[in-house]
Amino acid sequence: MVSNLVYQAFKKVDRKLFIPNRWIDYAYYDRAIPLDGDSSISQPSLVAQMIDLLELTGKEKVLEVGTASGYSAAILSF
Repeated sequence: MVSNLVYQAFKKVDRKLFIPNRWIDYAYYDRAIPLDGDSSISQPSLVAQMIDLLELTGKEKVLEVGTASGYSAAILSF
């Protein structure tokens, strides 16, 4: 289970906007999705777990290196 803040951020970010059109049918599955350039967008449950473990309060500045699709960075922005 993740914190309410992380849960609320996930509700605001539509994963479908961050994946290639050919994978659009899998946008809401809890699975990794390949991106161009040998990269992937991680499964939502893993992203939620990683962000939750940061125990952010909203006052921090976060540098995400290798953001790939930008999905995790978008969630962190909330």
